[in-house]
Amino acid sequence: FITMMMCMFATQATADNSMLDMLTKEINKSCPESVDEYTTMLRVENADTDFVYYYSFDNELFSVYEENTEMLSLLKKELLKGIRNLYVEGDSYMKYFYELLSENNKGIKFTYFNEEGTDSFTVRINPAEVKAVIINN
Repeated sequence: FITMMMCMFATQATADNSMLDMLTKEINKSCPESVDEYTTMLRVENADTDFVYYYSFDNELFSVYEENTEMLSLLKKELLKGIRNLYVEGDSYMKYFYELLSENNKGIKFTYFNEEGTDSFTVRINPAEVKAVIINN
């Protein structure tokens, strides 16, 4: 889905934050969306400093990560690995998406809620880490 949306914006030459706003609206039209058996994407947001993904996690999986700094660190490493893989091996529209984030000096936040939506934790990929993916690949 993101690939299709990036196609719509790829022809525009400027790194305009409004493109991220438009992408946000389009992605949110398909939410909530099941990612896997444990995770549902609730919505996304183009916030001031980050592009934010909001997810609901299965309660059992949520409890594994909640307030466990070692597990959160591992999750962040896996998320960064996924971003690198999408940038290197993904299509040109995903590359454009990450470049657009970089040009707008944005990080990426992944906020996970328990199934009831009462507790959450966040993993953040800061703007420098987003830029490093682009520069190093």
